[in-house]
Order: sequence, then structure tokens, then C-alpha cells
Amino acid sequence: AIAHKELVELLLARFRLPPQDVQLLEEEGMSEEVLGLVARLSAMQAESKELLRVHHKTALMDVVDASAALQDKAFDRLYRWLQAQLSEMGGDSGEVAPLVRKAIRTLHSRPALFKLCVEELAARRKQQL
Repeated sequence: AIAHKELVELLLARFRLPPQDVQLLEEEGMSEEVLGLVARLSAMQAESKELLRVHHKTALMDVVDASAALQDKAFDRLYRWLQAQLSEMGGDSGEVAPLVRKAIRTLHSRPALFKLCVEELAARRKQQL
């Protein structure tokens, strides 16, 4: 928490003007100091845009890629589990367990895998007839 706080303070110090500089900008009149602050604001704006464009975008893409990889693994695991559950289905009742139903609904966001599971379920039910 301390490291995070220090990082935030450093970031704010770099990309935020101190109150006395803000006050100077709001006062009437022009001076070398005000022009220097305007130049500093322009530099801060350009640096912050670059930081957001390059670093944060890259960091965000890393997070998105990592979560997508985890999601793919999770859906693959869910599909394999469902295949095993559906292959074991049988008996007279033909009932689908609530957890299997929920897993199939969850798999709905992956149309190809969902279709395979629904086809497997239909085949099992056909065998029971």
C-alpha cells in the first residue's frame, strides 16, 4: 500500500501543478512565469497522452490477453467436463442435472462448443427412446 501511495504521489507531482501555480495561471496578466507554466502544461499533456497511448494501452492489452487465455482454458475445461457428463448420461429418467444445465447455459457464449454439447445431449436422449 505504501509503494502504491508513493507511486500515486510521484505521478501526481509529475502531472499536476501545485496550487500556487494554478493560482498564478488564474490571475490576470501575463509574465514569463505564466508562459513557462503554459509550456509546462503542454509538456505534461503530451507526456500523459503518450503514457496512456503506449504504456497503459500495452499494460491493458497484456491484461486482456492474459484473461482471454484463462477464459479459453476455462471454456475448454468446461467443454471436456460436459462431454464426460453427457457421455455418462443414461437411465430411465432422462433428467439433466442442474449443474449440467447451468454449464450448458454458460457454454452458450461459445457457439461451436455449445452446438457440440447440444448435439451430444440430443444423441443421448435419442438413445434413451
